[in-house]
Amino acid sequence: FLGSAQTPSKQELPQLIYQEPRWTMSQKIWNWIWLVLSLVVLIGLGIFYFKEMKNDNIKDKIARQVQKRFKDISKLQGENKLREAAIAVINLADVVLSEISGAEEAHQISDLLNMVPPSLSKIFNDEFRVNLKYFEALGFAPEEATQNLKDPKRFKTELKAIHKKIMEALESTQEIK
Repeated sequence: FLGSAQTPSKQELPQLIYQEPRWTMSQKIWNWIWLVLSLVVLIGLGIFYFKEMKNDNIKDKIARQVQKRFKDISKLQGENKLREAAIAVINLADVVLSEISGAEEAHQISDLLNMVPPSLSKIFNDEFRVNLKYFEALGFAPEEATQNLKDPKRFKTELKAIHKKIMEALESTQEIK
């Protein structure tokens, strides 16, 4: 024989040297980071959405209020209470102009017209001011001075013009404060 019964030994490979980086994050930590970032983005989008919805709701609420007031004004007109209807038109114009201009304290209508955004100046033009002057005269002038203003056809024409201008302004208003 060749010698003693020696079995050849397996040569062992050297162990791989693996060194952990000093700073590592496990998959669990990465999952939490992505979860938190996703939540922050979703919350931000939610805040933006509700802020936009709030503005739309304010515009819709004002538009509904304007329509209701115009119905009440038409009812007063039908009852031939033109003085009360004219005062209601002036009050309505004051409310709408205050909302559009963002004026929180009471102002004259002429001041409110000067405070509206420039984008609405073509709507609230001289024609609108003349319409308002008609209603101011009819509503607040002495009774003997308003006799020639109490024509129902003229009242209806002036009311249509004011209604058209106010609704056009509400539709084109981007943001109501």
